[in-house]
Amino acid sequence: MRYSDILYQHFRHPCRVGMLPVGTPDRGAARVGEARHGGVIELSIQIDGVTHRVLDAGFRAYGCGATIAAASWVCAWLPGHTTAQVSELRDSLISQALTLPPAKLHCAVLAVSAARAALADYQASRLVNES
Repeated sequence: MRYSDILYQHFRHPCRVGMLPVGTPDRGAARVGEARHGGVIELSIQIDGVTHRVLDAGFRAYGCGATIAAASWVCAWLPGHTTAQVSELRDSLISQALTLPPAKLHCAVLAVSAARAALADYQASRLVNES
């Protein structure tokens, strides 16, 4: 299978590898996927509670090169975007950016799921902390 140069770049030199520490303020984290089904992405984000923009992001991934590249691309994209923009992130944006082959579209879906789940974790923790 032939991959694009940008996909290879994100696979060989991934951005923002590693989870944000558990004590990070305004942090959300999630784990999606299953190893037996081809891939797992753990993703963490830090949100500015005032501007609702992502300040930082990090990931760990297990899977094929396209899974790692998709997680890397998402973590490079996240900082500076608002929580509304994160919730509207689509797998088609990742797929286009990395020029994913059709057989690897599920990797983009997994990366979107990880970003949205980390955002949901952040939002749930804010509800608990505000109560």
